[in-house]
Amino acid sequence: MTETARAGDMTFWDHLGELRTRIIRSLIAIGVGAALVIGLWDWISDFFLEPYCEVLADPYQGAPARLEPRQITEPWAYGPRGRLLANCLAIFQIVGVACWLLPDKDSFQWRKHTHEPFRWWLSHTQTTQGWKMFAPNPP
Repeated sequence: MTETARAGDMTFWDHLGELRTRIIRSLIAIGVGAALVIGLWDWISDFFLEPYCEVLADPYQGAPARLEPRQITEPWAYGPRGRLLANCLAIFQIVGVACWLLPDKDSFQWRKHTHEPFRWWLSHTQTTQGWKMFAPNPP
């Protein structure tokens, strides 16, 4: 947004243009960060696994005195597929609860439509309670 244009002076389309610009910049930043992590993954994983190499080496059980970071095997859940599955499930849960707890206002006429994709999941995980659980209305 330019310095001369203030929020009250912007039209709806100006706001959408500003939003689009910020979303594109955010996606570029996320992409650059992901590329850096992917490119430096070996170094990052070695850095974090280094302390465990000494802890996991057990001379009493015939293990080598010191393990190398590549000797540590990961279970399936900690691999890329397991992390992807866990993250997708967490995002689905967060979005479902957020849509479920939208305030019942006239400005959110689309609120009830957002319940349908999450209704089965939220009822089976018993996460459909609302804020009334924490702050009930007085009688």
